[in-house]
Amino acid sequence: MEDASQAIDPADKLEGPVCVDGSFIVKHNHAITLAGDIWVEEQLSAPSTNVLEVHDQLCCKGDVTAGVLRLRNGTLYSDQPPEQQMGVRREISVGPTGQVVYGSLVLEGKGMIKASITYVQSLLHNSTDANYIIGGAVIVNGDVKVARGSVLYSISRIMWAAITLAIIAYRKIDDLVVLGDLHVHSGALLTAHKVTVGRTTIVDTGGQFIADKMNGCGIMRINLEE
Repeated sequence: MEDASQAIDPADKLEGPVCVDGSFIVKHNHAITLAGDIWVEEQLSAPSTNVLEVHDQLCCKGDVTAGVLRLRNGTLYSDQPPEQQMGVRREISVGPTGQVVYGSLVLEGKGMIKASITYVQSLLHNSTDANYIIGGAVIVNGDVKVARGSVLYSISRIMWAAITLAIIAYRKIDDLVVLGDLHVHSGALLTAHKVTVGRTTIVDTGGQFIADKMNGCGIMRINLEE
C-alpha cells in the first residue's frame, strides 16, 4: 500500500500484513481494529472521538494520534521489531502535543510497547489482569491506573516468536512521569526506576508499587482496607 491518507469503511477491521509508505489517516469517527502486522512509515492518526484497537503488531515511526488507543494482546513499537532493529528507538506519542488534551492508552491482555519515550496525553490504563511491558521512559499528562491483578513493567531483552512473548531478562521502567494521579489497585504490580507524580499516589491493599526513587511533591496514600 503506497503513501496516502488511507481511508477505510466505518467499523472496519484492517488485517495485515500491510505496509504504508507515508501516513495512515482514518477519516471517519467509527472504531477501527488493526490486526496482523501493520507498518506505517510516517504517522498514524484517527479522530479524537475514535477508538483505535491493535490486536497484533503495529510499527509506526511517527506519532500515533487517537481518542483512545487500545492494545489487546498487541505490541506497539517505534521502528522495527527488536530482532530486526538496528537504529535508535524513536518516540511514541498518543494524542496531540498542543493545548487540547485527549488521548488515552488502554492495555488489555498481554503485550508490549517499545520506544525511547512513550507520551500519553490523558490516561494510561493497564486493565484488569493485563500483563504489559514498556521499554523506555513513560510520560503521562494525566492519570495512570494499574488495575486489579495486572502487571506493568519493562524488560531489557526479549524474544519474539509470532505473538508469543518470552521474557529472558527484565528491568524496571526507566522513568515514569505522571502529572495526574497514580493508582495501583489490589493485586497489581508496578515497578519503575524513578517515579514522579504530580498529584496523588494511591496503593490499594494487596497492590505492589516498587520504585528506586520518588520525585515530586504529590501525596502518597496507602489504603489498608478494600
